Amino acid sequence: MNTQAAVPAPAPQGFRHASTQVEGATIHYLIGGRGPPVMLLHGWPVTAYAWRGVAPALADRFTVIAPDMPGFGDSGFSSKGYEKQVIAEEVRDLVRQLGFKDILLVGHDMGGVVAFAYAAEHPQEVRKLALVETLMPGFGLEDLKATGAWHIGLAQVPELPETLVAGREREFLSYFYKRGILRPGAVGEAELSEYFRTYTAPDHMSASFDYYRALKADAPQFRAMVAAQKLPMAVLAVGAERGLGSGADSFRPLVEQLREVIIPASGHHIPDDQPQALAQVLGTFFAEP
Repeated sequence: MNTQAAVPAPAPQGFRHASTQVEGATIHYLIGGRGPPVMLLHGWPVTAYAWRGVAPALADRFTVIAPDMPGFGDSGFSSKGYEKQVIAEEVRDLVRQLGFKDILLVGHDMGGVVAFAYAAEHPQEVRKLALVETLMPGFGLEDLKATGAWHIGLAQVPELPETLVAGREREFLSYFYKRGILRPGAVGEAELSEYFRTYTAPDHMSASFDYYRALKADAPQFRAMVAAQKLPMAVLAVGAERGLGSGADSFRPLVEQLREVIIPASGHHIPDDQPQALAQVLGTFFAEP
């Protein structure tokens, strides 16, 4: 079942809603702008709507695509599961359907894990990679359970978390938005309603937890992906002043070219919290030779 509660929020100015069938899922996405393609992959517990402030700021120089990853937002569920290599291939199928051969790739949070898998599996198809508030399975992500990210352990339990939050999705998700966003008014009632609209749709909360349940399988896959060769493209690790940090220490053994940037006055959800600062950092990184 994939029934949505209402229509999506209006697309940012210059963007439009679209959807396509890829192998394994139906993907809904926002697209706009002109120039080289930039793919923006969102984290948890948000949707492509999180890029509403970042995407327009990049659209004067880039064609920006922001999909709801399978199982999130207005996309369908993945019939192949939620291991990050699987999701990366479904996103890659979208890229190819849009007629692009290589992309500039950005991932935040869980979207960063998918972005890393994409770049590791298809390094010649990713010009540059930006990982925003991201850690990797097998390289530190699992250890967050001991540092206050209690939801990672909860989300990995089969069936229990969706049972506990059923009918209380607003209260459960609000906890993460309020703790991960510092800027007052960054996520108001209208923004919350858009996120709640899809997370309260049948089976969507469960699918979002499946991304965490797949981490156990992801960890050895990620170690294997980087065992033979480091990522060859330039990689930017972006952290928040009051978030996880850049994650650069966990990336350094995995990539050839790495730099890091910390966004001041931001919590973990940088795309919501400091979209203009993030867009400026990304634009500068992508414009460099």
